[in-house]
Amino acid sequence: MAQSFTGGGTIQNATTTPTANIGSLGIDNSSGTGVTLNLPISLSSSLTLASGILNTSTANLLTVGYNATNTGTITRTAGIVNGPLKKWYAAGTGSATFPVGAAGNYKPATINFTTAPSTAGTLTASFSAVAPDFPNAAPLTEGSLIINRASTQGTWLVEAGDGLAGGIYTASFTGNGATDVIDYTKTVLIKRPSAGGDWVLDGTHVTTTGSNTAPVVSRTAMSGFSQFAIGGENNVALPISIEYFRGSKQNGAHLLDWKVACYSSPTLNMQLERSADGRRFQTISSQTETSLRCLQPFNYSDAAPLAGINYYRLKSIDADGKVSYSTIVALLNKEIGFEMVSLVPNPVRSEATLSITSATKSIMELVVTDVNGKQLNKQRVSLIAGNNLLPISVSNLAAGTYQVTG
Repeated sequence: MAQSFTGGGTIQNATTTPTANIGSLGIDNSSGTGVTLNLPISLSSSLTLASGILNTSTANLLTVGYNATNTGTITRTAGIVNGPLKKWYAAGTGSATFPVGAAGNYKPATINFTTAPSTAGTLTASFSAVAPDFPNAAPLTEGSLIINRASTQGTWLVEAGDGLAGGIYTASFTGNGATDVIDYTKTVLIKRPSAGGDWVLDGTHVTTTGSNTAPVVSRTAMSGFSQFAIGGENNVALPISIEYFRGSKQNGAHLLDWKVACYSSPTLNMQLERSADGRRFQTISSQTETSLRCLQPFNYSDAAPLAGINYYRLKSIDADGKVSYSTIVALLNKEIGFEMVSLVPNPVRSEATLSITSATKSIMELVVTDVNGKQLNKQRVSLIAGNNLLPISVSNLAAGTYQVTG
């Protein structure tokens, strides 16, 4: 059975079956609110978007295809799916584009399996317009590119289900309607667990195409599914620029200092956040300043830091509500000692950045050993009483597992 929906309102099922199973569905609807799905529907043949918005939800999900044999097709001329969209994939190579989006903007997600999944199943894709954070303790690096924030336009969520496992794929995401990109050629696709956490660079970067208002970010040789976003560098690829955010120890207090630039916004609200675990942050200071004041540096002294490691980050909100996060600074509230906070990227190709927080100014030796404990590299470094970002070169080492100690 085929069904075409050209008016506004809802699609709902009068029968008692929990899911409506039909052959194909077409959406051709120019009303502002779009068409809302009020029941879960599975399509054995096709979904055709001619115009308008199709609103779905986790409870009222649209699934294209029935099983590994009937995987269905998706065709789009215009319009978006506002909410999750599920599609079947066979245990073979193949590509599908999910025409998802939000706020009227088309934000397609394309998943192309270049190595077949070991078992068939489904992928469910959606787009959220909620601005993501960037909790990484140190920036990511992609060749000469630095990634220290995520685009505020939102995130894509792609999750496997119904037994889908294995496979290698190429992913492409298009950020139509982007307002916070100033050089799309310096943006990249970043990925992290569905529940949040640190961003990573999975697979191999593909040169970004498109434009500043519609960047197309892609990576090949990817595996596993979760949350995706567009990443870049403050004031290079993405605007609100946090030029630096640093931390040091001073007379028992933790001194944070930073410099921002908000040329495109008349005012900027800055919230200094602190965490005991690097995940759950609370605001300890907030101030709103003009763009003229932002030409000067800022500082804050945390006179009563938490016991142990304190994680700090700066959250900036411009006059339009766009949010940007600094990298995380870790400071150790002890009289002696140090802690290795992170090593990024990991796995390492040739160079990495080691984040160490030290209780005091000191000299230490960093040693790289193999799994048998054999010393391969050693370097002497100077630490400040505070957060230290140290470059580590492993370009002379063969692929394998190594340990860094100090």
